[in-house]
Amino acid sequence: MWWIATAAATASGLSLFVFWRSITATLLGLCLIVSPHLIGAPQLAVTHTDVPDALSHQFVIVVTLTSFVFWVLVGSLTSIAYRRFSLR
Repeated sequence: MWWIATAAATASGLSLFVFWRSITATLLGLCLIVSPHLIGAPQLAVTHTDVPDALSHQFVIVVTLTSFVFWVLVGSLTSIAYRRFSLR
């Protein structure tokens, strides 16, 4: 439920940024985007797992680095494509 509310608040906030050009709408949009993250996602009451802590830590490190590389590549390739197509 939190995920759906966060997506709806983000979409509403972004639409206020794009379609309404006033300071009030911008501030309300910013509040809508930030508020679900300030509240935070619901946490499990019990987090028992049979996975070793070292393996969990290694997984977090690998996923974070993979995500970083992915977004750097997406940004770089988008920049290259934008430059190439905007010159025409």
